[in-house]
Amino acid sequence: MLRFSRKLFTHGSPLVSPWLLQFAQRIGISESGFDRMLEKSPCLRGRGAEQLVETEEQLRVIGLNSTEALRRAVTASPAILCLNAVQVQAVLESLRLVTGMTDVGPCVAMAPALLLLDSEQVRQRTLAISAMNMDAPHLVTRVPRILLRETRSLQRLFAALSLDSRGPLMHPVDVQKIFTEFPIVLSFNPENTVFPLAGTLRSRLGLNPASQDCRAFYAWPTSADTLNEATDFLVSAGYTTKELADCVSLLAYSLQARIIPRVLFVSRLGRPRQALPVVAEMTDARFCEVIGCDVDQYRDFCASRRAQLRAAR
Repeated sequence: MLRFSRKLFTHGSPLVSPWLLQFAQRIGISESGFDRMLEKSPCLRGRGAEQLVETEEQLRVIGLNSTEALRRAVTASPAILCLNAVQVQAVLESLRLVTGMTDVGPCVAMAPALLLLDSEQVRQRTLAISAMNMDAPHLVTRVPRILLRETRSLQRLFAALSLDSRGPLMHPVDVQKIFTEFPIVLSFNPENTVFPLAGTLRSRLGLNPASQDCRAFYAWPTSADTLNEATDFLVSAGYTTKELADCVSLLAYSLQARIIPRVLFVSRLGRPRQALPVVAEMTDARFCEVIGCDVDQYRDFCASRRAQLRAAR
């Protein structure tokens, strides 16, 4: 309590409840983290002991039953500590209706901010997901954070992936798979992620951006830049765009840590240009075995190159 004691009073007036300070300390929230909590959720200042105990009990019952889980939830969404039992139960009931599950604790554990929605928001956003020809109960169960994206924003993202000609024109079932496999996509702005990536796959590599081989690239917001950089380098090294398109999934491997050093090393040794699986997919040991050199020789080359790059910065 000592390290937080100065926060108890400001000019003789109570600033925050000592019970809130004790709670924060008990679950391991730092002083700076506590300050951020108060900034994000001023409603916390008036929470008393009984209110906090009731809310904590509710959170633990529904799945946030470890100190670590509680700390992560409160740090990300401190306003959940301002909820009362009636509000929590109302949201839980809405989630039960949406998912068909009796125990929706796992959903809340994955996305605690769901508790800050009201029943109507849960209902409307679920209806919007269904209207996009996606399985709303399945998606909410697997990726509950989908309900945290406002309806219009989610509709724009869906349209970018499925309807807009600048995007990959995926089938709704494939969009659902993208959301399920790569939930981070739900935080993307399609204008600077989905559209540039689909354009690169389509125009530079002649690929269908909705194909299975291309799907993993949607997991990274900078995939378009990465693909363009990899294509520029490999074409300059003598590879054709057809070779790149035939092994497009290999371009997800690190360009700087793996592909570039291997291509340069092969060239330095005077060996023939190697197929993409050799320079992208194989382990260092297997790569060196294929090109006929000692693995330590290649690792020394990589270390020397990294030192040169650091010195040039």
